[in-house]
Amino acid sequence: MSVRKSLFFLSLFLVGVPILLLWRSLSPRTSTQDETQNIQIYTVTIGDVEAVVSAVGLIEADEVINLSMLTGGRVAEIFVSQGDFVAKDTPLLRLENESQRLAYEQAILELQKAELQYAQLVEPVNDDVIALAQANVDNAKAQYSSLANAVTSDDIRTAELTYQNWLATYNALIALRDSAPGGYGGTAYNTYDAQAGAASFQAEIARLQLEQLRNSTSPQLGAAAARIRQAEAELARVQAGTQPAQIQQQEILLDQLREKVSRAETAFYRTILTAPIDGIISAQNTEIGALVVPNVRIIEITDIDPLWVTIQVDELDIRLISEGMTANITLDALPDVIISGRLESISPFGQNVSGIVNYDVRIALTNTDPRIRVGMTTEANIIIERREDIIVIPNAYIRRDRDNQAFVNIVRGNTLLRDVPITLGLVGQSVSEVTKGLAIGDVIGLDFATNRFVENDN
Repeated sequence: MSVRKSLFFLSLFLVGVPILLLWRSLSPRTSTQDETQNIQIYTVTIGDVEAVVSAVGLIEADEVINLSMLTGGRVAEIFVSQGDFVAKDTPLLRLENESQRLAYEQAILELQKAELQYAQLVEPVNDDVIALAQANVDNAKAQYSSLANAVTSDDIRTAELTYQNWLATYNALIALRDSAPGGYGGTAYNTYDAQAGAASFQAEIARLQLEQLRNSTSPQLGAAAARIRQAEAELARVQAGTQPAQIQQQEILLDQLREKVSRAETAFYRTILTAPIDGIISAQNTEIGALVVPNVRIIEITDIDPLWVTIQVDELDIRLISEGMTANITLDALPDVIISGRLESISPFGQNVSGIVNYDVRIALTNTDPRIRVGMTTEANIIIERREDIIVIPNAYIRRDRDNQAFVNIVRGNTLLRDVPITLGLVGQSVSEVTKGLAIGDVIGLDFATNRFVENDN
């Protein structure tokens, strides 16, 4: 029974019992007089009974989170208003962060460039590159031999053709490079670019050799020998591939750049406040242009799915309830609304207030109404037992004596049979089960004129 009803009936019991006992000592239990004119009657029928444990409480949110910034700054944008529903990770507010954004983007570009360089270092040696380096060695030796022999017009003509051929090769490779699939920085682009560089180098060598032949001077032979040594060193480097030390050095650089990106990313995203949960913006305490101090609440978000009711149950009733039981929730502000709930938890620790021990019981609302607001006063009725299709009568028609024996007034014709004993089964808030003493169709009465009734105190 509800707390409010219990207080009312207790007062009625304390006043009514003495009067009732005095009246019963002076009055007969039956009457032949027509007393049915001053009574309220009820025909006994089949119904359902629920026994409940009741207590009052408040509507509570599932979670309330106060949000603040980890860094200070001036508010640039606010994306939400109080009352808005937001999903998790939704941006709520942004501080001025142009410098942080630029630093983050620059760090990403540096890392991408280093990753491309690393890919080139660990790429297997290209056979075409080796072949080109070998050709450069052979060509340098051939040029040296040409200079070492007597210079003829045929030699000069050959040198001219060699020079022209290398120029043509260079131009062709440049054209291939510029049209390579993948564009600048791609594998094909880099390969053709390297080959074009080598061709340019050879063209210059051919030009110098041509000039040497034309001048036919001894220093030109020394230069030709130097070119041979240079071409052979390049061939050895290409064949050996990238050295482990180079790869290791590039890997160290990559680690440093990744850490730089991480720091820049953290600094950037600290200027943007996002929702940690799905919920409703229940408070918003700043404005655009305001200075924000770290760790000071600026936005509050409330999760209302599900809503909860926390009630305090007396130690005498706590043994009757258990987790998983259903409950009916009524609200003072919405008397026409009944919300169902499920008992989720019972506190293992009681609270002693003025000698009365209560336990916190938390109930989750399993359905809701858009008019319900956090903080509304509720009464929760936890259903501890339910019986259906049984003989029931309203509790208002039942009275009990000091020995807890139940009685009703039975109406038969124009006669009121007073204080007929009955046996009760399950006792509910408004109706109770009758297991003995009444049958379906019996008529019971409540005598208002003589006040022959004491309210059931359960």
